[in-house]
Amino acid sequence: MAHPAGRGRLCTRCGALLPPPAPGSAEGAEGTCPECGLGFAWAPLAARVGRPRASLSRWPPAPRWPRPSPRRRPRRAPPDAAERARQVRRCGFPLYGLDASFEGRRWVGGHGTSIGGAIIDSGNFDWAAVPERQPMLNTPDPSYHGAIWVEAVKPLGPIAYIIRARTVLLRDEGAALSPFNAFQLIQGIETVALRMERHCSNAAAVVKHLQGRDDVTRVIHPLTATGEAKRRAETYLKGGMGALVGFELAGGAEAGRRFIDALQMFYHVANIGDARSLAIHPASTTHSQLSEADQAATGVTPGYVRLSIGIEHIDDIIADLDQALNAAKVAKAA
Repeated sequence: MAHPAGRGRLCTRCGALLPPPAPGSAEGAEGTCPECGLGFAWAPLAARVGRPRASLSRWPPAPRWPRPSPRRRPRRAPPDAAERARQVRRCGFPLYGLDASFEGRRWVGGHGTSIGGAIIDSGNFDWAAVPERQPMLNTPDPSYHGAIWVEAVKPLGPIAYIIRARTVLLRDEGAALSPFNAFQLIQGIETVALRMERHCSNAAAVVKHLQGRDDVTRVIHPLTATGEAKRRAETYLKGGMGALVGFELAGGAEAGRRFIDALQMFYHVANIGDARSLAIHPASTTHSQLSEADQAATGVTPGYVRLSIGIEHIDDIIADLDQALNAAKVAKAA
């Protein structure tokens, strides 16, 4: 089946617009991204008529930037960001989250009503130090009159990455928020500093309270860390220890389900960073399709519950936790 002319897709490595297949070309026709050289083949037409789908078939994907934090979100431990930064910078890579990052909507907006974020470049990474690691910034860009980005922005500092994102990625993909969504996120930004103070102080009070209950076998939060993890938390989390609190119930999976069902003020959602307090029992929801061994590998135990503590009055937060925990105990006894 022939592809219609003039239609293309974006390269998954660099975001550039891929050249469309020639009129009358056969399925499986191959091409190369004009910017990064990634090979691809046009797969059969997708269900939407006239929208060819590119299948990356000849080259492996570009290496991902190293991340400073573990991906097993249910049990986060503060990483040694400074040491990891030294290691990856020697190899010519930026450290995601320190040199550059992609910040999402959660804590910024204080709600889950808008999807958006920002690309942030710290301006501290030398993109020209190991040019072969950053070829799109150190070789002529054919989509922008042959500009070599590290040289073009040299008078402004080491900001080639963010400048190319604004001039090329934004041009090709758009990535523009609707006015209403932008308004909602800007409204959140105006209060994020105050909200984070309340998030962290409330979470600290919840940690202390949960540690005093006999039906809670473990509380997981930077405030409860010991040894090296405690040192890292005190080094990197000077503005507050965060609002994510995990704990394990002695009654296991069944107690976790009963606890969630009994909550009255907490919202039962998988999101985090909301102004409202949120709760999730991963073993029966987000991780329920995994085996027990796979759940354990991600840090999820049967009785594990994750809380995202909001900015409500702390007395209301603790009252809701207590009544739900008591209800779980009563149900177990019955």
